[in-house]
Amino acid sequence: MQGRTFAKTVTLMTSPSARKVPMGAEKLALYLQAHTYGNVEITLSYTKQDMIRMFNELFVGVLKGASVTQIMIDVSRNLVPPNLPPDQTLNALNLKKVLGQSKYIYLLPSRELDAVTLPDSYFVQ
Repeated sequence: MQGRTFAKTVTLMTSPSARKVPMGAEKLALYLQAHTYGNVEITLSYTKQDMIRMFNELFVGVLKGASVTQIMIDVSRNLVPPNLPPDQTLNALNLKKVLGQSKYIYLLPSRELDAVTLPDSYFVQ
């Protein structure tokens, strides 16, 4: 299994207390300000710590000294940690199984990050 990967879109939220999936203007602002990357390759043999390390490296420019602390998924537009049976731990393979056809992984930072906003040029005059 070493070297096999799966790809997902990964979004770094701006608050450790974020609980709603970003929609509309917020989703666009996160994308435009490098809080979202598509086609992120995740190695199936990664542990949770390996994934956190990879995400910290991916978002180093916007984390500005903070770190990724939680991996979240979308359940009915709410951000929740993956729910695994008691005898399983979060790793890349289990994350892939939990995500199924969903294409998004959401990350929570260790502290509040700079707010994201759309530039005025994105608003209809």
